[in-house]
Amino acid sequence: GLAVFAFGARSLRRHQSWDPRFRLFLPVEVRGIDAVNLLAVWAFNQATPPTVVPNPRTTSLALDHYARFLERSTAIVAGDFNAGIAWDFKSKTGKFADVDRKLVKLGLASAYHAHTGHDFNKEESHTLWFLKNVKHSFHIDYIYVPSSKGCVIQSVEVGESHSPCY
Repeated sequence: GLAVFAFGARSLRRHQSWDPRFRLFLPVEVRGIDAVNLLAVWAFNQATPPTVVPNPRTTSLALDHYARFLERSTAIVAGDFNAGIAWDFKSKTGKFADVDRKLVKLGLASAYHAHTGHDFNKEESHTLWFLKNVKHSFHIDYIYVPSSKGCVIQSVEVGESHSPCY
């Protein structure tokens, strides 16, 4: 599922642009210390059949729908994209590189990649260990933050949401 939590002096409100066609993309107004528009993401992976909504193409369509929301204020797009450039060669539609390009056009950059300087598909830290196999690990979870010069990423830490548990 998809959940967004606020702590301390921050409050959350689902933005009026929310559309049930994109039920796993949640536009949230974060208010308090700073005002931020957050698009929370839980996207299906490349193997999802086109008959299932949302399917891989839906991430791109959701970004089109929420572009105005993301352009109105400082924006963050974060969550489980269930995708990466590693799988782009398998798909004729719904390529992650296209999603990344759309986010870059919106003035956003992957915090991990901007901070570490790693190229996509060359990450040293992974967020998915396929079938709990460390040798088949990928980076599929992302936080996109403003790429402007005024936004300085001080640190990035990769958690263990998809890590192998033995």
